[in-house]
Amino acid sequence: MGLPQRLKSWRKEHLNLSQVGFSKRTGIPLRTLQSYESGERQPGSDALEAITNTTGLNINWLLTGSGSIELPETSVHLSEDDELKKIGDFLDNMSPEKRKQTLNDIFSRVQEIQRIDDMEKLIKRLEQDKKTGS
Repeated sequence: MGLPQRLKSWRKEHLNLSQVGFSKRTGIPLRTLQSYESGERQPGSDALEAITNTTGLNINWLLTGSGSIELPETSVHLSEDDELKKIGDFLDNMSPEKRKQTLNDIFSRVQEIQRIDDMEKLIKRLEQDKKTGS
């Protein structure tokens, strides 16, 4: 398996992204990505850095097929914007029905967490009141 096949495999099988989604995540223009995957062009250092920084792919594996396919998690540094972009790309690749269900699940979980936080605050306040005799 050569670089074009490894890149395509990483994108499709590990990230579950379309070429458009991968292009958006990495900032690599779609046509450029297509030329990498078809073997017309080889990615330069800027493209390799973008792929590593946004997806966690081990560039040594991409270039040679040797070593671990993924970098250790601590090697990938995503900004908050990149994390949100990653979530957006993930949702973009879902069917509308699956996306709606996933978002409903997320919102339900957030509401549950907020209720738990509110309950913990109330418990702390009651404990404080009990200690002070109020």
